[in-house]
Amino acid sequence: MLWWPRNKAARKQRFSVKWDAKWKRKNYDLHNVLGFYVMSIAVILVITGLVWGFKWWSNGLYFATTGGKSLSDAVYPISDTTKLTPGHSLAQNTDIVWERALKAKPAEAGLSMYFAVGNSAPISVTINNRPGTYYKTDNYLFDQYTLQPLQATGPYARQVCRRRYGRQAPPHEL
Repeated sequence: MLWWPRNKAARKQRFSVKWDAKWKRKNYDLHNVLGFYVMSIAVILVITGLVWGFKWWSNGLYFATTGGKSLSDAVYPISDTTKLTPGHSLAQNTDIVWERALKAKPAEAGLSMYFAVGNSAPISVTINNRPGTYYKTDNYLFDQYTLQPLQATGPYARQVCRRRYGRQAPPHEL
């Protein structure tokens, strides 16, 4: 930061626009005040852009925000390709997971399902407890052959919804 006001009176003058002043003062105040407040948005845009653009920045930010965990330790679980639920195809297994998820989710929650792409990918279910947002979700991964819940680590880990409408919702309910 290039400058910081020394006292309360100076802060008030620097962070507000004097609207009844002459146009030069208004222009100067608008430049300073808007520039200061827009800087916070610009910093957020820069940080997210660096995460998407540079792997070393992404790894460093993940390390700093997770208390020393490495992004390379993150594991996306895979399905066990040697097992298949007897009498069920992949389409039938996907339908079974869908039916379980519909029964387990609260009435007003949204439900998304992501099909297994490839032989080792899991079936992914996301229950959005607050439709229209992306921060109150429960993410579940299931083996596409055995339908067993899978555990991921790192950014792929399931965000467990602590309480769902006054009752504890264990992950095996799905």
